[in-house]
Amino acid sequence: MAFQLAPFLARSVPGVGVLGGIVGGAAALAATAFSAFAAGLVGGGLVVSLATAFTAAVAEKYVWDRGMDCLQEKYGETEV
Repeated sequence: MAFQLAPFLARSVPGVGVLGGIVGGAAALAATAFSAFAAGLVGGGLVVSLATAFTAAVAEKYVWDRGMDCLQEKYGETEV
């Protein structure tokens, strides 16, 4: 004979409370896991966005500096 926890707990008022706590705890744990997963996705997206912005800024700075070097070589200007 298999022991069935839910019917056993449902026979008394305290048992119903315990059963509700188990179900509620499982639901809270599932919501927490989903929230952590969602936060991880958002955080991962943020990291990708920041990395892309940083890479673009570095590339833009390199192009700017290279262009200024070319202009200085062409026109013979020096920094003051």
